[in-house]
Amino acid sequence: MAKSRKKFAIPTVYKVGLILIVAAVAIGMYVYFHPSFSTQVVYHGEEEVVVEAKGIMVWDEELLTSSTKGMAVMNYSDGTRVTARTHVASVYSGEIDEAKSQSIKTLSEKINTLETSIKNRNQDGNNQESSNAVLLKKMRKVAYHSQNGDFSAAIKESNEIEGMALGENGNTPEKELEKLKNQRDDVERTITGQKDAFYSATSGVIYSKVDGFETIINKETVSGADNKLFDSLWSSKPVDYSKTEGNYVFGKIVNNYEAMVLVKLSKKEASGIEEGDRIYIKSPDVAGGKIACTVKQVNQDGREVVLTLTVSKNLDTLFAERKAEFELIKESYAGLRIPKEAILENGDEKYVWIVKDSVVRKRAVEVLCEKNEFVIVKEDNQNAGNVLLYDLVITKSKNLSEGMIVADPR
Repeated sequence: MAKSRKKFAIPTVYKVGLILIVAAVAIGMYVYFHPSFSTQVVYHGEEEVVVEAKGIMVWDEELLTSSTKGMAVMNYSDGTRVTARTHVASVYSGEIDEAKSQSIKTLSEKINTLETSIKNRNQDGNNQESSNAVLLKKMRKVAYHSQNGDFSAAIKESNEIEGMALGENGNTPEKELEKLKNQRDDVERTITGQKDAFYSATSGVIYSKVDGFETIINKETVSGADNKLFDSLWSSKPVDYSKTEGNYVFGKIVNNYEAMVLVKLSKKEASGIEEGDRIYIKSPDVAGGKIACTVKQVNQDGREVVLTLTVSKNLDTLFAERKAEFELIKESYAGLRIPKEAILENGDEKYVWIVKDSVVRKRAVEVLCEKNEFVIVKEDNQNAGNVLLYDLVITKSKNLSEGMIVADPR
């Protein structure tokens, strides 16, 4: 009689363990080989290539000087634009107190305004000093004060409009002009000494203050500036005109239609900048935060480069000092903003993957600028093979391939 064999029974605990191991391996294999990804929406973006720079302002200035040393009385307030051959100031060699100085200045301003009004009253146009422009400005003030309930101010402006047409006390403008000149003559007769009238040679904005750099930093002295000249100008000290021999300096007229800025950069920082390029000075004081400049000259000397820039807009917001340190925007790129990790390469080709209608698709990109964690790529809406605005670009991914159907992340 044959003996029966005993069957080997696997303990239940081992069975459970084996099942768990198999399940873990299966899950691991699934996780490892299963496609996964994350996406970001493509939006517009802009990046700037910014360098730190030293700059020297160069204005086109006419110094107001006189052989008579004494008290200068300006006919216009600082910041007023005047035309060429305008009586802008008088210099008195005698003693003159503050009250007389202010009286002459006030009367001279009225005389100059009235003379300009008479000269232009029959001329049309938008000349800022013409009678038409002044009249329009005052009419707007009347409307403004009336709307705000300030009737006394509105009446005052209305009376001034009437005075412009007939002169004060019903006189003609010519008679009023003669009256003002007689009043100024009466004040001047009380001042002892010689009087020299000064007429502007050029047009520009008048200032009664000078900084001492007018004869050191100007269009003539900075011609063909290189790094040695830049360093010399940067370390220069202002001139004290009161201690110099020659004419008495009492103000200046600045041509504020265009200015120049000398900028010193290293050869690396200036790389890519050429004559005729448009670059920018960063300034929080203007709309858009930057002031446009045109590169007039690039002068490389060894490892350093001096740029001569011309500026024709926002001149009133440029730094008040002759010398300043600021940020220069040498390049600016606008396009589509994409995370840098989304960019893939195949030789010289650069591309990204996007999810379109739940399908992984390849899109070509032309990188314009790389900065920090993002890149700016060229926007081309005419070519469906390029990445487009609002595409879902794939950033982090695993086990993906072109044409694969995936769950739409939206």
